[in-house]
Amino acid sequence: MTLPLARKYTDADISDDALAVARHHGGPLALTAAPVVDTCQALASTEADLARLNDTIGEHLTAVRRNLTARAGDAVPSINPAGVLQADGPRLDTLIGQRAAQIHHLRTLVRIWLAHHQPPAPRPTPPARYATSPTAS
Repeated sequence: MTLPLARKYTDADISDDALAVARHHGGPLALTAAPVVDTCQALASTEADLARLNDTIGEHLTAVRRNLTARAGDAVPSINPAGVLQADGPRLDTLIGQRAAQIHHLRTLVRIWLAHHQPPAPRPTPPARYATSPTAS
């Protein structure tokens, strides 16, 4: 679950295996690995809540559309007289704000992770050895 969300929002390739190894070995990386996993899990939960709420609001909008396009005598679904967005809007706004904060937090954690977990740089290749004498054949 962690890898797709980290890649989706940070373009970083952090494997679940690397996070598990860091958590097992302890040290500074373990202090970053656990919050990365926790933030990804919280973000996944928030996105699932948003998807459910999106479906609910979509169903209400479909009912409104059916009411608007109905002809005289057509059976139409009832519409919440208090208003759909008044009923569900505050939850939607809260989830959108929560998701934005979680994405920002995840990006910060991934930058810290990458700063401490960069693979070693490749060693430069030694220069080619040439003849020791300019006149050697």
